[in-house]
Amino acid sequence: MIVKSDSIVLKTMKYRESSMIATLLTRDYGKMSVIAKGVRNRPRGGGTALEPMNCVRAVIYRKPGRELQLLSQCDQVRAFKGLSEDLKRMAAGMAVVELANLAVAPDEAHPEVYELVAGTLGALSNATRVPENALYYFEVRLLGVLGFRPELRRCVQCEGSIEEFNGRNKGGTFRIGMHGVLCSACADQGHGEMNISLPALKALSALQDSPEAEAAFRIVLTPEMRESIETILRRLVMHHLTGMKPLQSEHVFSMLT
Repeated sequence: MIVKSDSIVLKTMKYRESSMIATLLTRDYGKMSVIAKGVRNRPRGGGTALEPMNCVRAVIYRKPGRELQLLSQCDQVRAFKGLSEDLKRMAAGMAVVELANLAVAPDEAHPEVYELVAGTLGALSNATRVPENALYYFEVRLLGVLGFRPELRRCVQCEGSIEEFNGRNKGGTFRIGMHGVLCSACADQGHGEMNISLPALKALSALQDSPEAEAAFRIVLTPEMRESIETILRRLVMHHLTGMKPLQSEHVFSMLT
């Protein structure tokens, strides 16, 4: 069966002398591994569209149950040029597609994840400052899309409002477990795993509620808030996503910056 779908290129690798294998996140059919035969021998860089983070329109010979599908045609439909112009934007973008690759099972259509990835990459491409905020936005929204949205406004144990508990919270900090925030009383019972200050908690909640990735760039984070949010989000993601491990892209870019 021949299918056509807009897709995000998540990962590529060279195969033999002239071909490539790519992992695509398609809008209509979910994650799919494809082989593009002879693409590296085509004139004027025929494999250019098959680069991670590109948005392409893919024509695929798809056979259900086959692990590697045949890519017949691939045309770039949206260029995220800004991602190649700045290391921080590129690093955040590569983390987005690597997380998406880990989060989505093969052959399970997940248009919400596709739209989230495409929207985040588009925002990152145009980012003029704090591109890391878009990655935090992506992680917390991804958790929600996959059914693991953390509760950030009410204690997940007693369901009391965080604002209600703030006045008497010890040290001005809260605790967060794998399902959300806890008041100090519930955290004292051993439920919480990570500390977070009220300003960082409010910023994380704002990221979660942002209608689009561009809004994340307007959220001001101190270095301490940034470190706390980054650590908490990654631990939540690693807990909920099967097979999650330290991101290879972050290791690579840490050596470049």
